[in-house]
Amino acid sequence: RRETLLRLRRYINEVVVDQLPPLTNLHRTLEEMSISGQFTGAGQGSNPAAATPFVVELVAEVREALLRTYDGRWQEVTDYQLKEVLVKETPEEIKRLGQMISIPKEFLEVPPLDTP
Repeated sequence: RRETLLRLRRYINEVVVDQLPPLTNLHRTLEEMSISGQFTGAGQGSNPAAATPFVVELVAEVREALLRTYDGRWQEVTDYQLKEVLVKETPEEIKRLGQMISIPKEFLEVPPLDTP
């Protein structure tokens, strides 16, 4: 079983580590196992049989889940987005927003300089 894990080392190279930075710790641990012949990391607490040196976590693939969830319903999604998310402002709202961020006319008018 240890030899199977150690065979993973050849697949963990610089390009893969750049794409998946958490593999750095895995690579270091595999190197440690190859040198010492055993894993010396944490996790040998009260129940060493249950503690394993590696934790494999399932990562949700959001894109695939979205594609499966909304398959055949994309028109419904776009209609909802157009109605609720991409709301167009009325001309009155645009004018009000423009007045909120514009410079007042008093600041733009420069009084004439008195010449001596």
